Amino acid sequence: MIINKLKDLLRASDLPLDKVLVGDLDTRGVFSYRIPSEFVKRDDFTLLLLDEIRNTPDEYAGDHARKLRQRFQIQVWYKKGVDVDKFEWQLNRLMEENHWFPIDNLGHDLDEETSQLKITLRYEGLSDGSSFI
Repeated sequence: MIINKLKDLLRASDLPLDKVLVGDLDTRGVFSYRIPSEFVKRDDFTLLLLDEIRNTPDEYAGDHARKLRQRFQIQVWYKKGVDVDKFEWQLNRLMEENHWFPIDNLGHDLDEETSQLKITLRYEGLSDGSSFI
């Protein structure tokens, strides 16, 4: 699943993420599909939530799809003091280096519960269909 690959990529990256332990696992504040309840109202670290948007067969040849167009979103809640512009440039560079390209930026707003600045960024890319056959 693309979200698990992205989660591993982000956790291993050089992005300025905090140490956030869930049991013995350092998640670095990167979660997929849901945020554990004990972290929902925390504002002392930057948090990333990954969700799939859509997977669509693509690049047909001989009546068969050869690739899978995958779309996902990354929601980011920033802790105070983070250089948001620098963080987003680093994140976009990491995504582009891994062949995931921005398709939408829903802009910044404030989270109603934590008053943290947040943003939703959407990306897409093509996966080689041979790994699915």
